[in-house]
Amino acid sequence: MYEVDPAFAPDKLIQGRVYKFRARNFSFGIWNGSSGFIGLRLKFSSVYLFTEYHADTGGATGTVWAIEDYPGQPQAPEGIPLKESLPTRCLKCQGPVKFEIDIPFLRMGSWHHASESDSPADHRAEPYAPLNKELFLWLNQFEEDEDWRAYNAASCNGEDKEAERLMNVIREKRKKEWE
Repeated sequence: MYEVDPAFAPDKLIQGRVYKFRARNFSFGIWNGSSGFIGLRLKFSSVYLFTEYHADTGGATGTVWAIEDYPGQPQAPEGIPLKESLPTRCLKCQGPVKFEIDIPFLRMGSWHHASESDSPADHRAEPYAPLNKELFLWLNQFEEDEDWRAYNAASCNGEDKEAERLMNVIREKRKKEWE
C-alpha cells in the first residue's frame, strides 16, 4: 500500500520515541515497540489515545508512512506505560478485575474481581479500562496548536465546561480559516 523509507522500518525504530509521519488520524506519535504508534486521536469531539499501525505491518491496518524523526527526538520518561489504556479495573471499587471464560467453545465469559480479597460482597465487577493519563498528557505537550493542547488537557482532566468552551474557540478559528 505505502512504501516506508528503510531507515524507518519497524526494526530500526526506538521504543518510546516520538516520530512524525503521515497517517489517517494524527501526524505524530510514540513508537510502542512492536507494530504501531500511539497518538492523540480526535473523534466526535473526544480526544483519546489510539494506535495507528506501521505500513510495513501489512494489510489495510498499516496506515503510518512517510515517517521522520520528531525535532529533538523526544523519548518518553521511564515508567510511562506505552499502552492506550491501563489494566482493567472495577468502576465501583477500582479493584483489579479479570475476564473468565464460562463457555469455552463459544469463548463467552464474564468479568470478576481478580481475587477474593478484591471482591466486595456488595457488588459485581463493573469493568472499565482506565485512560493512560500520564502518556496522554505527556504526548499532549507536542501538540503545536495551543488551543488544542488546552482542550486536550481539560478533556483528560474531566473539566467538561472548559473543554466545551475551548472546542467552540477551535471551531470558530477553523471557520475563519475556511472562509
